[in-house]
Amino acid sequence: VGAKYAAECSFASDGSSTSAIEFDVSDAVSGRWESAEKLGAARKWKFDLDYEGSDSEAHLKLGDGRFGGVKYLRSVTKALSLGADAFWLAEQSSVGFAARYADKRSVATAQLASVGLVPKVRRNNNEQVMLANEFMWNWHTRKARVSVGFDLVDGETRGRFRVDSAGTASTFYERHVSA
Repeated sequence: VGAKYAAECSFASDGSSTSAIEFDVSDAVSGRWESAEKLGAARKWKFDLDYEGSDSEAHLKLGDGRFGGVKYLRSVTKALSLGADAFWLAEQSSVGFAARYADKRSVATAQLASVGLVPKVRRNNNEQVMLANEFMWNWHTRKARVSVGFDLVDGETRGRFRVDSAGTASTFYERHVSA
């Protein structure tokens, strides 16, 4: 639609449709509205509003009146950021604290929330290979989940591979094509 706005819409043969509008309010504030509809089902929608400042970021998510979330992260040093987040989803809600450490080769995040603990580490071994692992502990169910994965990037091609402790494996292949 324009330099600061984008719109997309798709229709499927089963009668379902999706639409999205992205917009930039300023260099620091952007938003996205998405909608999905199936025949005989209620329309679902989601709205995201993001702020990215020089040393802080904030995110707001709303959806269907049954989902919402807020997150705020602020830089403490050049490499360390601290913040807080909260969400509600139907009958469940959570409040938590987060930390992120980033340098030239790796990013480590940790979230301690009322539903569990989630530390993640991503390391760039070189320009083409990135390794990642994640551990999640749920306080309520007393269950843990571990996943490991890697990304391979070669010019216009990217492959993602991931496996977790539940036995789920996934792959994703992406190729950028110039038209």
